[in-house]
Amino acid sequence: EGDGEDDGVERNAEGQTYEEWRASHPDVRVDVDIRAAAAVLRERYAVSSIAVWGTCYGGGRALEAAAGWYPGGGVDAYLEDIYNGARPPPPQVDPIACVAWYPTRYDARKLFGKNNEGFSTFDDGKDRNVAVMVIFAENDSLPGATPEDAKLLKQCLDEDRRIKDAMVKVFPDQTHGFAHIGLGSGMNGRTNGNEESGENDGGSFLGDDFGSDMPDLNFNGDAEVACLLSTAWMETYTRVFLPTVGSPVRDDEDERWWTLEMKGYSRRDKE
Repeated sequence: EGDGEDDGVERNAEGQTYEEWRASHPDVRVDVDIRAAAAVLRERYAVSSIAVWGTCYGGGRALEAAAGWYPGGGVDAYLEDIYNGARPPPPQVDPIACVAWYPTRYDARKLFGKNNEGFSTFDDGKDRNVAVMVIFAENDSLPGATPEDAKLLKQCLDEDRRIKDAMVKVFPDQTHGFAHIGLGSGMNGRTNGNEESGENDGGSFLGDDFGSDMPDLNFNGDAEVACLLSTAWMETYTRVFLPTVGSPVRDDEDERWWTLEMKGYSRRDKE
C-alpha cells in the first residue's frame, strides 16, 4: 500500500508499472512512429525493400505492419493519424518480410487468414506479398505468445493468400524472452531454470545441423539459432536485386522446416 513501491510489481526507473508505461504510449502513436521510420528509410536512403522485426509488444506491431492492419480498425477505419487530420499520416510500412519473436497484443484472426481485416494491397497498388517468420517459446504464458497462439497464427498465415511464405517455430524448454534477453552482452543466460546456479548448458540447438560442433560453448544456443534463422529470413526475402528463387520454406520436402515444433533437439527427444 502507500506509494506502491513494495507491492511486488515490477516498475521502471520512473516508478511506473508496465501497464502504466504502455498507457503513455498510445497504439496509434506507436504505429505512426513505425510508419515514419519506414518513410525515412525510403525517402532519405532510397531503400528498395523493408523488413520489420520486433519482440513481445514490438512483435505484435511487426505482424500488424505485415498484415496492413492499423490501430483503430481495419482497412476502412484508419484514415487519420493522431493529429486529427491536420496532416496526413505517413505511408504504410509495406514490408516484404517480417520477423516476430514471441509477439503479444495482436489478434491473429484480424491480421491474417481468409477473413483478415488488413489491406490486400501495398500503397503502390500491387498485391500485398509478405514472408512472415515467428518464434515462440514452449513455456511462454503471455497472451499472444503461448504455444496455442503459435498454432492459431500458423493456421491463419497458411490460409492467407497475401503470405508468400511463413515459418512459425516453437522452441522447446524455453520461456518468454529467451532469444533476446542478454543479447550482445557476451553471455546469454539460458532461461531453463539454471539462472540462480549460474549454469549454462549452451542451449538445445547446438551441433552440426546448426553450425556448431562445440556443445560446451558458454552462450545461449537457442538464442543464437533464433538470430541466425531470423537474419537469414530477412536476407532471403528482402533481396530485390537478384532475388532468391526456389520453393517456399513451407513447401520444403524436409518437414522440419515447416512443422510447428523444433523437432529432434529438445531434452525430451534426446532422452
